[in-house]
Order: sequence, then structure tokens, then C-alpha cells
Amino acid sequence: MALWTASGCTIKIGPGTEDKAANSETGEDDKTLPDDDKTLPDDDKTLPDDVKTPEERANEAYEQIDPSELAVASQKAGFVTTYLVGATEALGLDPMTLDEAALADLLQQTMPLAAEEADRWLATLDPAAAELSFSIKWECGREGCKNPTPCGYFPPPVDHYCYVDDCGSAACRNCPEWVAERLKGLVWKTWCSYVCIEINTSPPKVVAVGAGAVSAFKGNFVGPLCFLQ
Repeated sequence: MALWTASGCTIKIGPGTEDKAANSETGEDDKTLPDDDKTLPDDDKTLPDDVKTPEERANEAYEQIDPSELAVASQKAGFVTTYLVGATEALGLDPMTLDEAALADLLQQTMPLAAEEADRWLATLDPAAAELSFSIKWECGREGCKNPTPCGYFPPPVDHYCYVDDCGSAACRNCPEWVAERLKGLVWKTWCSYVCIEINTSPPKVVAVGAGAVSAFKGNFVGPLCFLQ
């Protein structure tokens, strides 16, 4: 028997109806269920949301979305993010002269071209041949990426949350080599790419991809700057 405990309650996952019948024959006390639960064997019960961790609830939400849709969104998020970060690094600016507002302006100036290049690059990929995947990278929080977070710039017009799907100081997974050549590490310490989903809807759906970064000078997080899907 498995036990889950939460404040003020214990949830037991035990034998099904057949085992209960066997227990009755051997003299063991039969379990009683509330009236609204009598038709459900114990094995069919699931943990309530208030027992699950935020990470478990987020992972379950993403599991309801088409994996191929998530994978393509993840690739676009990684490309756009590293393109934006690389483009601002290539300007050769003194990071000590850039506050958070200036850094955000630099990223926004490059957004249209980054999105255009990302769509052009994605059109060359064969989803069946490429190793495309998606997962929430909770460990990126240790690198300064906010996770989860709503869009900081250009949010979709719905309730949503964005989760980090990748982060780093080098280019994203599967990105072309020329993207990595721009990443010098003077302005930015870490980039953070996001896939954003609409919440309070069933099933959830991807509504945007986002780009964020952590500055090298003061460690300020900027973003996510979002692109509607």
C-alpha cells in the first residue's frame, strides 16, 4: 500500500475490489467509502492537485500537448533566444554602461529579424529526421532564469505561464553553428528560452515562445520577450 501525506490528511492507494472481496473471505475488515466514491476502486483514485508539487502539475499540463508541437516550439524558442543574445553581443558594447532597460531595448530591436530567421531555419528542418524534443529545465533556475514566469514583454492576451525549456552560454540544441559564433559572453551570462502555455483551459495549448537572458555585469534577468504562436 502506498501512502501520500499532506497537511491534515492521508491518502491511501490500496487493493482493488477483487482484493477487497478476498479480504472479506479471510475475515479482514472491509473498507467503506463515502457515498460518492463507492463505485470507484481505490486503484482508480488520483492525487488531488493540492498534494502535487508545482513541478508535477506543470509537467502534467505539458504532457497533454502534442509532443511534435512542443518540440517545434522549443526549437524556435532556442533559436530566437540565442540569436537575440548573439546579436547584442556582436555590437561590442560596454556591459557596464547597460542597465536593465537598455538591455531590454537591445533585445527588442533585434526581435523581428530573429523571428524571421527562426522561421526560415525551421522550414529547413525535417521533424521526422531531427532529434526534436521538449522538457521543462527546472535546473535553469540556478542559472538565474525565472521559471515559471509570465511574459515580461509582448504577452499573449490570455492567462499564461512560460517555462524554461533550455538555457546556457553556448548555442541552443540543434541550432546552426553561425549562431554560436556570436556568443562572446561579455553582455550576457546566460540565455533562457521559454515555451508558454495558456492556463485555466483544458487541454492546455502553446500560445507563445519566449526569450530571456541574465546580464553578465549585474546578473539582472531580462525577459521573457515573447513571440505569439
